[in-house]
Amino acid sequence: MPELRSLVLAAVAIAALPLVGGGQPILFASNDIRVVDTKRERSLWLTFIDGAARDIDGEWGTGGHVTVLRHATAADGESIYRDVVYRSVWRGIDARVSAAAKGLKYSFEVSPGADPRAIHLRYSGHDSIELTDAGEIVLDSGSATVIDTKPVAYQHINGRTVSVPIRFVQFDADVAFSVGEYDKTRPLLWSFEVYEKN
Repeated sequence: MPELRSLVLAAVAIAALPLVGGGQPILFASNDIRVVDTKRERSLWLTFIDGAARDIDGEWGTGGHVTVLRHATAADGESIYRDVVYRSVWRGIDARVSAAAKGLKYSFEVSPGADPRAIHLRYSGHDSIELTDAGEIVLDSGSATVIDTKPVAYQHINGRTVSVPIRFVQFDADVAFSVGEYDKTRPLLWSFEVYEKN
C-alpha cells in the first residue's frame, strides 16, 4: 500500500460528496486535516494536538487518480483511496478519515493498552464552536455551519459489538473525549461524522 507522506492535496474519494469535502481540496499533513472552501476563501482544519502520524496510508483504492504535492513538488497520477489512515498519531492509536454519506467520517482505533485520553483535537478556521446538549460539536464559520455528530464507541467481544459510553469534552477550540468503562485488553473503536448544515 503506498504511503501518502507529507502534504497531500486531493479531492480523495470524498469528491463525490456534496458538502464537507465534496469537490473541495483536502490537505493531509502528519498532524492535521484541512478542508479548503475555495468559494468562501476559507479553510477549516482539525489538528492532532501532541500527535503526529508515523505514516499516512491510503486504504480501499477507488481506481481514480489525483495530483499530490510532496514538499512543494507535484506528482500526477497518484491513486485515490476511500480511507486515509494516520498510523500511530498517538502511541497505539490510529486515526482514519473516510467518505461518509453527508461529509467525512473521523474514526479512532485504540490498541489494547493504549490510552484514549491522549486523543486531543483542535479546530481552526471557524468563528465559534459550541458543544450542544445533544452531544454534537457545532462550528460556525460565517456563511457555513459544520456539525460533528455525537461520537459512537464500541468493541468487538466474542463475536458481538458492545457499545462503550463516550462523549465530546470541549475546552475552547479544543476537543477531547470522555470514555466510559471498556475492556482495555481489546481494541476500542469510535467515530463521528462531519457535515455542513444546509
